[in-house]
Amino acid sequence: MSDKVWLVNEELVKEARSFIQEAVSISNEKLAIIYHGDGDGCCSAYFASRFLKRLGAEQISYRWVSTADFDFKCLENPMLKDKPNLAIFLDLPIYTRADFLRTLRRKSKIFIYDHHQPGKFAGSNLPDRAKFLYINPVIHQDGSTPATTFAWQLNGENDLLCKEVLFMGLYTESWATGAPFFQDMSQEHKNKLKEVARAIHSSFLMQNMNKVHYALNFLFSLDRPIIEIEDLGQNRGYQILKNIYKLVQNEKEWLLYLIMQDMKKMPQPRYVLKRIDSRFRLCGIIASELRWRYPELVVGIWQKWRNLYYCELRKGKDCPINLVELIEEIKKEARLKTGGGHPEAAAFTANEYHFKKAVEKIKEIMKDYMRKRRELKEKNGGSEQ
Repeated sequence: MSDKVWLVNEELVKEARSFIQEAVSISNEKLAIIYHGDGDGCCSAYFASRFLKRLGAEQISYRWVSTADFDFKCLENPMLKDKPNLAIFLDLPIYTRADFLRTLRRKSKIFIYDHHQPGKFAGSNLPDRAKFLYINPVIHQDGSTPATTFAWQLNGENDLLCKEVLFMGLYTESWATGAPFFQDMSQEHKNKLKEVARAIHSSFLMQNMNKVHYALNFLFSLDRPIIEIEDLGQNRGYQILKNIYKLVQNEKEWLLYLIMQDMKKMPQPRYVLKRIDSRFRLCGIIASELRWRYPELVVGIWQKWRNLYYCELRKGKDCPINLVELIEEIKKEARLKTGGGHPEAAAFTANEYHFKKAVEKIKEIMKDYMRKRRELKEKNGGSEQ
């Protein structure tokens, strides 16, 4: 039985809907949707846009963010210059930028939906509720329901295309399996959507491309359900996404090969901590792949970008370590630029000196964990029970 909270509490959705409707009723121009560039963020932006257009929105601008600490800096000045009447942030921990929000609040109403662990955030240093609404299911309903689900509920439409986009957003968050929304969808249909979802998700892995909305433009181009399109390859937007996906896959496979060759030198590894160099942001998908190969370990893959180091953490299915708590432990030893996420998937950034301290702290924690695990196994005569 899954312990996932499949739906956002309807009262929270109604509050968000009312907040946004009021903002659009005042002005249906200069509305902004700012979304995380991954599959979940992109699909949630699609639903939010449909909702705004049904309310009569005439001018919507879009921006996407990939690696938060890097891209928020690129986002803030243009946003403050544009002064949108309503700014909707989806799948983004933008609440960590309180000074930016306070400044933006002077001209804009602000709505945030984020499902990442909020860490020590309490909300006391953020703008007033009249012009600011923040919803996070981790805080408000003890869950981590993806942004796609929230935006699908917000929009309120349930035609087949909407259901397909919901499936793709959840699939990229590993939430599609077991979801109660797709019982009438054939496996062939799901497999087709998974193929499209992987292409959508790949577009945000390109560095310095967050002004180009390949994935969102593709979704906007769809005038009927994907399952009814005989030759999706003729769609120009999908051709672009597939080409990006092929480039990403080729580079990912090569980097995985190099990592696995190196790991063969370690017959009993206590952790997987490796650096990669790539023109794509591949830390996350490589770490996600390795978590299945090393189910008892924490996996950390990092790369350097813009004079900072960025690390994606994943844990194997048999590893009990909470990655959010791990990052909090790291913060005691190293000054991180950013750090947070989910218990099973997290990330952090730091300059070179503090990044090295963070990596050493991870090694220390994992060595201690593996030592205790070995001692328990020996005490129980070879069993870990």
